[in-house]
Amino acid sequence: MLHDLFVLWRIEEDRGWFLESGQMEGVKTKAIRALVDRLCAEARHQALPLVEAWGIPDACLAAPIAFGPAAGL
Repeated sequence: MLHDLFVLWRIEEDRGWFLESGQMEGVKTKAIRALVDRLCAEARHQALPLVEAWGIPDACLAAPIAFGPAAGL
């Protein structure tokens, strides 16, 4: 799931290039965005086990960036 999320997120990040070069159409980039959103929702439920598995220190979790847009950043 994380692999798919990363790959699709990278494609979404560069969607302008894909659209301009004719590699993709708008319908496909919109579908990719929907998949990224769905995978993010799925990954959110696995956040704590992933943090523990990767050994991310508590100090990093307390950093303002850890709270993202929901914290008004």
